[in-house]
Formats: sequence, C-alpha cells, structure tokens
Amino acid sequence: MLASELWYMEMLGKRRLKEKRMLKTSSIKPKHVSRNTSAIFGFVKTEMKFLIDIPGNEVIFKELEYKGKAEQNKKKDKQDERPSYRDFFMAMAFLSSTRSKDIKYQIGVCLVTPAPHRLVALGYNGMPDGRGFKDDKMDWGSVQSEYNCHAEVNTMIAGYRREADLSACTLYVTLSPCHDCSKLVAQSGIKNVVFAQYFHNGRDMFETLGRLPDMNITRYEYMESGYGNIAKMTIDLKDLSIKLDESSTIPQTKWKPEEDGNRCPMCLSGGYQKPDKDVCPLCNKSVPEIPEQNTKGRRDVDFPLDDYFMSLAVLATCRSVISKRVGACLVYKEPRRAISVGYNGYIDGLSDGKKTEYVCCAEFNAIVSAYRYHADLTSATLYTTGVPCSRCATKIIQSGIKTVVHGGEENPMEQEPREVFYWGKVATLKYECQTKKPIIEIDLRGLVVDQR
Repeated sequence: MLASELWYMEMLGKRRLKEKRMLKTSSIKPKHVSRNTSAIFGFVKTEMKFLIDIPGNEVIFKELEYKGKAEQNKKKDKQDERPSYRDFFMAMAFLSSTRSKDIKYQIGVCLVTPAPHRLVALGYNGMPDGRGFKDDKMDWGSVQSEYNCHAEVNTMIAGYRREADLSACTLYVTLSPCHDCSKLVAQSGIKNVVFAQYFHNGRDMFETLGRLPDMNITRYEYMESGYGNIAKMTIDLKDLSIKLDESSTIPQTKWKPEEDGNRCPMCLSGGYQKPDKDVCPLCNKSVPEIPEQNTKGRRDVDFPLDDYFMSLAVLATCRSVISKRVGACLVYKEPRRAISVGYNGYIDGLSDGKKTEYVCCAEFNAIVSAYRYHADLTSATLYTTGVPCSRCATKIIQSGIKTVVHGGEENPMEQEPREVFYWGKVATLKYECQTKKPIIEIDLRGLVVDQR
C-alpha cells in the first residue's frame, strides 16, 4: 500500500471521528444524515461490516451486512396483508352460496382461469332462468330434485356462454359435486377441482373421478401462510369495507365423525339427529341452523342482487396491494350474472410499490378481464366501491356499459368524471344497501358463511 493511500485513510478516519463528536452535541435530526453516516454514528443502531477496496487511489466501502432498527420496524408489505388466490376464490364461492334459496343445501361455485387467475363464472343452486320458474314462488321442499339446477351446472353453462376453455380452469366448490355433476365435470374437461366439504350423495363417483389421468382434486383446508394468516373476512355493506381477521368463530369440538374421518353421520342419517356437541366438525353447521329433512317451503334470503354484486366488489378490494383499495364487479343486464371482478393493482408481473404509474384501476381491470372471454358489455352494469376517475370513465363509455353503481363520496374538486358520464349517456347511481343484514362473515377456517 502506498504512503499516500495510508495517509488518505488516516485523514478519512480523523474526519469521521470529528463528525461523530459534532453530531453527539448537535440537534441535527437523523433524516438530515445519510444512511451510512447515521448508521455509523448511532442515530440508527445497526450492525455493519465493510470491505475496503482500493483500486487506484479510491477507497470504496462495500456494505456486506446491514441489520438496522429501521429495517426491523419496517411496515409489512401490502402483499403480505391480502389473502392468497386460493382463499380469495373459495371465499367468493361461499359468498355466492348465500344467494341460494335451497332450504337444505346452499352451494356456491367459482370458476377461475390459470395464471393470471381471472374469474370466468360464479354460480349457486337455484331454479332455471325464466320459463315461469321463480325462486320466490316455487315450493323447494317438493320440487327441488326435479327442477333445481345445481351450482356446478349453472357455473359451467355460464362459462360455456363466454366461450371459455374450461379444461384449463379450476373449479372452486363449497360442497363436493353429486353423482351427475361429477360426470359433468369429467365431460367438460375440467382437471382441477378444489372443494371445501364432502357431500354424501355421489361421493363414490366423485372419488372415482379423482382417479382419472391428469385429474387433480384437492380438499380445501385453511392453511396459515405468508399472506397474513387471514382466517375470516367480514364484509360491511353499510360502509363498503372489509375486515380481515386471523381469528375464527368456529368453536372447538371433541365430537367425532365415523371411523373413516370423512363422512358426517349427522348429515348422512337423514333425520339430523343431534350429536353430543352443538357443531358438526365436518359440515360445520350448528344444529339449530340445520332444518328437518323434507321440510316444505323455501329459504328466506335477505340478499338482493344489488347487494350481492356490490359485496363481490368489496371482497375484491382485499386483493389490492395499494393503500386506496377499490373493487369492481361487472354484471350482465339479463340474466343478471357477475362476469368479472377487478381491483386496483399493479400490471401483471410488476410489483414495484414505488412506481404508482404501474397501477391499473379496478374498473379497467374488470373490463379487460371480461373482454378476455368475449363478453358483450353492451348495456352491462358496473358496481364499484368508489367513484371512477375521468380516465376510467372514458373506458367505461367506450365499452358500452350503460349504468355505474358506485359507493363512496364524489370529490367536489373533480367534476370531470360526472361530465364525462353525462355526455356519454351513462347513468350513475349511488349505492344504497337494501338488505337488513349488511354484515357478511366468511370463515375460511370453519368453512361457513354467516349473514347478520
């Protein structure tokens, strides 16, 4: 090492020692000091190691290890605070099941594409569309076996109407398909099925289906993962908010099912005999909520379609990774079916949280997702948790959407979206909750959904 280089290092050390003494007696705040200086001189307690390299006459400090207090107290990434795709779509299936008027089984289904994981169709068990069938007039107890369309049938037909390739899709269902629906799944080419609970009718056929080549059947189980360990989602339609919780409302029970550990004798018995405990650990239904078999009538559903579609938009907000979370849901005019959902987030494949120009609005994502599968948005309705911006307003008009139902309050400083919608002849309606039970709890650990 040259004498000049040694002298340079000695002078540099004396200079930093002088800076350290000055900083101890000064009132300079840490933010005025560079990261390396503040780390060395005590403003942020760190452990740092440096490698000194002297190419020519330069001294380069290479940081090898940095473990600082600021880094330890760093806020959790927004991506860690949202549910995984698997939890998100299963929650969407449970949310759809609340629309069923079947007095015995309320089943929901969600059909999803592979990456980038787009919604194809949603469904629940109910009467056929039109042709004199009315959910609120038919006697479910006497005609459900003859006229009831199962959730899997409704969902797959909706997918075929959109010309989607079902063979590449994943089917999320709250109850394993029955005998006929299992055959329909096999014939449609669907290779991935995720179900939450076993259904005794057609279970043998369903298990046989799992032995087919390339068939992947998975029983959904809530797993604590790196996504915030979200076990429960609570949707509030009054203020259009969603609360993510790590706790579960399902009580622990020691009541045991049959020896195979899968079949539920309370549900298989046909009479719903009361077990030793109040909750069946497999179907997760409390005894007072399970009706007697062959009960005539229909299930009272206080969940209008407008509230259902807006709840899907609210649920979509939990997948957003930015601070202002917005969700959107696109709906056909007739029959009124959800065709896509969207949330504001980064372009697929880009997740740089510092570049806001990469963010795509929820309304735009919902429109693009619908167009991927040849959806006709003419006269469609868009439900969104916030007021669309002026840029999204132009895209909404160009897509042919005629009605926008929005939540939130309009910004009085921004008149452009309102003017754009006015000249584009798009009706804008402020969402008002109609149901008397605006709180919806989706418990992914207990596999139940409750509305109150």
